[in-house]
Amino acid sequence: MTSKALINAIGKAANLKPKEAKMILDRMIGAIREGLKKGETIELRGLGTFEVRQRKSKPAQIMKTKTTIRIPARKVPYFKPGKILKRIVNK
Repeated sequence: MTSKALINAIGKAANLKPKEAKMILDRMIGAIREGLKKGETIELRGLGTFEVRQRKSKPAQIMKTKTTIRIPARKVPYFKPGKILKRIVNK
């Protein structure tokens, strides 16, 4: 599903104009981004949990030159699906 299809689905379900549905979706995504940027965990019941995880620094090899480099530690966004979502997908 694309953003446009999601906007249309929100608009139909809530009886909103596409511009209003787009604004709601944009604000929701923006709030999730800001929360993750602050290091917060965002839990949406029935959907899942968004959080930031820390990846450790690790060595990697460049195959062409056979040299080893170090990939620096970093933060990555992570999504863990909730039980309800897992149940729906597996039906």
